[in-house]
Amino acid sequence: MASLKTIRRDDRGQLLLVGAFILAILLVALAVVLNAAVYTETLAARGSDRVDVSDTVQYRADTERALTGLVASVNENATTSRDDAEATLRAGVTDWDAVSARQQAATGRATSVTVTDVDAVTTVSQTNDSLTFTNASAASDWTVVENVTDTGPFTLSVASTDTEIPPANATDVATLDSQAFHVEVTNSTTTWQVFVFRSGPNLTVAVASSGSLDPYTYETTYVAGDPVELDFTNARIDGTPAPNLAFYEGVSGPSSVAISNGANAAGSYTLVVDGDVVSPDDYSNDPEAGPTARAVLTRLDVTLRYELANLRYEAPISVTAGGNDV
Repeated sequence: MASLKTIRRDDRGQLLLVGAFILAILLVALAVVLNAAVYTETLAARGSDRVDVSDTVQYRADTERALTGLVASVNENATTSRDDAEATLRAGVTDWDAVSARQQAATGRATSVTVTDVDAVTTVSQTNDSLTFTNASAASDWTVVENVTDTGPFTLSVASTDTEIPPANATDVATLDSQAFHVEVTNSTTTWQVFVFRSGPNLTVAVASSGSLDPYTYETTYVAGDPVELDFTNARIDGTPAPNLAFYEGVSGPSSVAISNGANAAGSYTLVVDGDVVSPDDYSNDPEAGPTARAVLTRLDVTLRYELANLRYEAPISVTAGGNDV
């Protein structure tokens, strides 16, 4: 009699085939699940990176706007001293950096803004051409600026002068030095004197270098109130090339600009230099009452740092300003 427990060989083959098929399905499903998990994590990481980069760009833009506003604010205060203007600016950057760093730290970000360089110029002007060329205290001989390392625009307009030098003495430097209104530019080796005076019917401009008069002399018919315009920067007088003023652009090393016999002429001027006033007391707060002086910040350089756990950003930032104030 045949046993009821006997299993046919072809049935066992079918069971093995079904089992292999089920195992294959499980492996495919597992691969799909793992791939989905990895893909989701990658997208999340990429999304986070994009947010971090966007925040960095925004922080830099906010910093540039803040620094631009800070420089403009210091310039609006019209500080006479470049050192005072720079100190105020550096203090402002430090304060802004501290406040900003606290705000960023609350979201896990470390930031800093460090000043690396500051450029400033001094601009001196007298706009009321009915005033003499004395300082605010009516001193006739005074130093306008000192420690000049670079010169910018310098124009001077003489509207009138009561000093008349006889033609016989018009080439005597000692006489001109003691009587005629003049501007003195001095460095470590040379003193240039630019004299403006009446001689006969003419208004004369003459230049001496270390006591020797330059052979070029400019003359025009003198009419009170009809100004003669001296452009030191471009070496021109009343628009005419004046080779004896060409020295100004070539002055090297620390130098100074002074006025002598300022009470002997009246007019206006504008001077921009990389230098300093000698004393704020030489200047007036009222442009109608005397010369004025102010320090103008022209450039601020800083280093910006922005750090996260997965990102570190460092870059220089430069803010230029003062173009409308010079």
